[in-house]
Order: sequence, then structure tokens, then C-alpha cells
Amino acid sequence: MVGTYIAAGLICAASILVGRAIFAAIGREGWSFLEPAVGLAAVLTVAGFLARFPGHADTATAGVVVLLLVSLAALRLPYSHRGAAIGVPVALLIVAAASIPFAISDRYGLIGVGFNNDLGLHLAWTE
Repeated sequence: MVGTYIAAGLICAASILVGRAIFAAIGREGWSFLEPAVGLAAVLTVAGFLARFPGHADTATAGVVVLLLVSLAALRLPYSHRGAAIGVPVALLIVAAASIPFAISDRYGLIGVGFNNDLGLHLAWTE
């Protein structure tokens, strides 16, 4: 359970880092709430593209590590993070709300599988 939160935190940190580097590279000096989304898109694009090369997961991992190192180097550019602090309470609230179903069922995975795992019945209900 803790490992899931650690992995999610690392993905969020990488997304913020890469997004900040991209926005700094195009000349934006102030914080934008688009940075994490742009960073996640860049990380997924690099990993998805390199996963098709020989070495598959190893190549994709190496590419993401290189992307993170280049992003760290780009942090030397001017930057103002004054607006970023307002997003921290919102992010914590979202994590708490999203964790409620998993805390109640005391496990991670698909929600409701132990209750009624008949996919055909669920699809019939959606029609």
C-alpha cells in the first residue's frame, strides 16, 4: 500500500520536473498548472516510443532517466514558483478522496471485483 503511494509520488515529481523544464525551455519563467500534465505527457511519450526499441523496458527506463537528467540541468534557468503552493492542498485532498474506496476494501486493484465480477452483467446494465 505504501509502495503505491511512493510510486505515485515519484511519477508526480518526475512530471513536475520535466514539465518545468519544458516550460523553462520555451521561455516561461512563472509557474503554470499545466506543467505537471505536460511533463507526464513527455515522460509517457519518451517511454512509449523507446519501449519499442531493442531492450524494451530497459531502453525506456534509460530514456526516462536521461530525460530527467536533462530536466534537472534545465532547472538552472530563471524560475518563479510563487503560484505552485496553492496546488499542494488540492493535491492532498484529491489523494485522500481517491484513497477512500481502497481503504474501505483494504486492497488495491479493480474496485468491486470481489463483490460482483460478472463483466457481462455490468455491460448489460450500462446499456
